[in-house]
Amino acid sequence: MADLPAEASCRVCSEILDLSRVVHASSGRIDPGKRILGNISEVTSIPCPHSGSIQKLWDDGKPPDLDSSEVWEVNLRYLFDDFAFRFYDPKDPEANSFFRTFNLIVKPDQAEHPGASKAIDAEWIDPLIPRSWYATCVREHGAKCEEPLWMAAQPWTIATPEWLIDVNDWCLVPYSIETSRYFTLSYTWGHVNCLRTTVALLEHLQQPGSLHTTYLSELPRTIQDAMGITRLLGETYLWVDSLCIVQDDATSLHNNLNNMHHIYARSTLCLVAFAGLDANHGLRGLKGVSAPRAVDQLVLPMGNDEAISWYNTPRATWDSFGQIPGHVGLTYNERGWTFQEFIFAKRRLIFTDGPLRWICPCTTWGEDKVIDLVVDNMMNMPYTKWKDRQRPGLASLLTDVASEFNVRHFTFSQDTLNAFLGIQNHLQRTFLGGLNHGHPDMFFDISLMWEPEAEISRRGSSQDAPTEPRYLPTWSWMGWHGAFRFLCDDEYECYGPPSNGIVEPVTQWFALQAAASVGSMRPMACNWHQYKMLARQGARVVPKGWTRHASLNEDGKFEIGDARFHYPVPVPSLAMSTDPIEQSRLIFAKTTRAYFTARKANIPGQLHDIELCVELYTVIGELAGLMRLHKKCDEDSIITGHKVELAAVVKGWTTELCALTPHRLENNTKHPCYFALCVQWKDGIARRLGSCKVFANVWERYQEPVDLILG
Repeated sequence: MADLPAEASCRVCSEILDLSRVVHASSGRIDPGKRILGNISEVTSIPCPHSGSIQKLWDDGKPPDLDSSEVWEVNLRYLFDDFAFRFYDPKDPEANSFFRTFNLIVKPDQAEHPGASKAIDAEWIDPLIPRSWYATCVREHGAKCEEPLWMAAQPWTIATPEWLIDVNDWCLVPYSIETSRYFTLSYTWGHVNCLRTTVALLEHLQQPGSLHTTYLSELPRTIQDAMGITRLLGETYLWVDSLCIVQDDATSLHNNLNNMHHIYARSTLCLVAFAGLDANHGLRGLKGVSAPRAVDQLVLPMGNDEAISWYNTPRATWDSFGQIPGHVGLTYNERGWTFQEFIFAKRRLIFTDGPLRWICPCTTWGEDKVIDLVVDNMMNMPYTKWKDRQRPGLASLLTDVASEFNVRHFTFSQDTLNAFLGIQNHLQRTFLGGLNHGHPDMFFDISLMWEPEAEISRRGSSQDAPTEPRYLPTWSWMGWHGAFRFLCDDEYECYGPPSNGIVEPVTQWFALQAAASVGSMRPMACNWHQYKMLARQGARVVPKGWTRHASLNEDGKFEIGDARFHYPVPVPSLAMSTDPIEQSRLIFAKTTRAYFTARKANIPGQLHDIELCVELYTVIGELAGLMRLHKKCDEDSIITGHKVELAAVVKGWTTELCALTPHRLENNTKHPCYFALCVQWKDGIARRLGSCKVFANVWERYQEPVDLILG
């Protein structure tokens, strides 16, 4: 069949070619639909080269306990940048199915051939590829890649690094106008003892050749390779955290950690060591610079002398930012420090376990791809576009970036705040007043009502005292490991079906450095309610950046960028330079508290996280509200018949309490309630155990005043 034209090849190969042509003609921007190929035994019995190729994909992927006599089917579809065979049981296709992705290999000698992939060398990268990517981006992409919107708005406030590595002279040099064009390295240290610059070593490391002669054996392979790749691409200077931050100098640490986002954003290119588990893995695949790689690409024959490419290595280890089984928490995409580095780098050259990747604001290129990749559809990639948007919403902005960060892992839990500081300081251009441990001052009380998406665990030891440097406060999402969401205040954000609304504050919040320093507290600028009232009173002046939107069918809304809100709040000038606010682990408020008992929730499937919910009752057995726990295992200690203490945070309404009495209430009934935290005291400081919603009339009957110090 290899001698026949494409139109005369077998039915299966014709479908593959036809689908490839449709995708090729649209540059991968439309969904061409799926193609039904039929029963697997029929598909693999056709006398055509494709039969052996599909049989191999089937044999490698089928469940180990599957009886080969069972009848499965296969169809063909396009999944973003790849094609895929979907093998499935027609009796239960949702439960029993799996995919094998592939791409048609291009024939360079045939104009308009629909192939989208190339066969690549298993060991070595053609050095012309990264050189051409870098040169093309610098030459043709202009300001969009060189100076992203947020940088262009505040060019004089972008911080610079202190030290750089001169990759030709193998030494440290100070940052200056002459050294301002530099690369950065984003990598994981792992359990490797990286050479670190200290005050005692700094002078010697500035001597030409010192990194090559005296300290080469202490220089991890990844850093050595990064120096070689910097030279390969025609540049001289490289920034690496372990060497370019003076590790035992408090001032150097403070300045660099607060400005980490600027250091990566200012760099011309970031070399991303995505593969491997530590700093000795290296940036493999460039002959004469690094060790060979091992790309497990298969080239499988099809009919009509065509071929497809497929990777034995699971995609999750090189293309989709997933976990490596048995190494949870150790890969690049799971580490906390690499998160902001990847987000703020404007150009990224990514060394994976498979093909080399390039990502910049204009495009994504792959070593094995013919055309640009569909950037927005690369799986599980950190979301980066929020950097150029001023959208002061907890649910519509901050949840996305903070929750994605909070599933990351740290060797030392106390590093969590430092690894988020760059992002947090960048967010000061959106949230007036700054952020404390990931919580904006302007919406501080509302932000305290964050909720876990599923079970979360405490970062650090539960025995840590709030006065210890490694302590992360329980009131902050940073103090817990796992996905979460900020409460969506439907009185403010137009973001999905209404379920919770914040009507008014109940107290003033203060930040303090120690429990004994109540007399010298910093009042938090939690002034969202002031602007809500101004909008309700019909204030004519709309804060800069906002526009008023009116509609005959709905109440007036206020727009900022592509987002809508029920009232506007001031946002900082993009060009404004402000120092980060002091980070306080303790907060204080004169508020009210109430005591209730907890019972297992008996809610018929109306809440997605029902396993974390318990019902609250008064001492006389009256239904009071709902509590969300952080961990399921806390339920037994909460449900003991003893009272639990709740502290009021804000007042509003919720529809979630409808779930407690579904036989009497409509699901969209807005019940006045108090939003509260369940707390437990230790040594005069309260710690958060969960978040609660309590019927307002019940709370007001049982409340009493309390001076709350929360840590």
